[in-house]
Order: sequence, then structure tokens, then C-alpha cells
Amino acid sequence: AASDPKAAEKLFEASLARLDSLVQLSPSSERLSLIGATWKRRAKVNASRNMRVSNIKEARRAYADACKLHPPDLYYPLSNKVALDLCLDAKGVKTGDLEAIVGSAEARDDKWSYATIADAGLIRFLAFGQGTAEDTAAGYVRAMTRADIRDSDSMRHQVESLVELALGEPVKKRAAQVLAHLPDK
Repeated sequence: AASDPKAAEKLFEASLARLDSLVQLSPSSERLSLIGATWKRRAKVNASRNMRVSNIKEARRAYADACKLHPPDLYYPLSNKVALDLCLDAKGVKTGDLEAIVGSAEARDDKWSYATIADAGLIRFLAFGQGTAEDTAAGYVRAMTRADIRDSDSMRHQVESLVELALGEPVKKRAAQVLAHLPDK
């Protein structure tokens, strides 16, 4: 995207069109989450603040739509939706959503459920200042012990995304503090 923004924009458009077609054929939480992830990536490479906000809102909408399908892994689209709420305005984060994320994740026993519990802790720290950067990072380190290197990198990427996408400086600052306590890639 940095070297050829026009080509990147065409790829985003093509990806979204294909995913939208798949959702029209058969909606699923996974497909809607892929749409959300595409909008989130698009927001990261967009230099215009207005377009970035618009992209974040589209990503949030897609994750919210994924939640409405009540998937067994609700924690995944819900944690992404709440993280995007945080990026737009920390006041939009609801503690009930965080409890639902943790409850859904605790019902599963896989590396991603542990990572999502760490995500909920991160959002609590960023939105409400609950806990410390060190304790928040420790939640990710615990999750990373259950994952391979690629998955651990993905967990770290979640924190990096919040540094990149957050519109408020306090959120960016706290996320950077957590990032400083995570193991290097």
C-alpha cells in the first residue's frame, strides 16, 4: 500500500466485493469477520483521518453483524468490535461486552480463547485504566505460551493495531506501554 496506493485500493475493493458476494450467498460470522478485517487493514493504510474513521466504522459494522449470527466463537467478532469501539472513542466501550467476550472465550479451550481473554484485559486497561501495562502484557505472554511463533506474532499485532488505529492519544499511549512489555517478534 505504501509503494502503490492505487493498486492497494483496487485490491481492497476487489476483496470486499468478493466477500460481499459470499455473504450474499451464505452469511457466516467468519465471512463477516473477514470483511471487518479487510476494512481494518484499509483503515491502517489510509492517511486521511476522515477516511480512516469511515473505514473503522465499516469494520466495526461488519464485526457487529458477525456477532448477530451468534457464532460459537462469539469472542472473536465481539472482541474486534469492542476494540474498534475503543479506537473510535473509549467511552463507547461497554463492560457488558467485555464480560460477554470473557464468558464466550472461557467456554472454549484453545489458544485463541486465551488470546481473547488477554484482549479483553487490554481493552479494560486502555478504556478504563484498570490494571497495569505489565499485568496486561502478562496476559498475552500466558496466551503466547500456548501458541506457535506465527500465532504469537498475531497476538502482538492486535496490540500494534490499537496503537495504529486509536484516534485518542491516551489510548495510543497506554497501548504503547503494553507493547513495550511484550516479547519482541
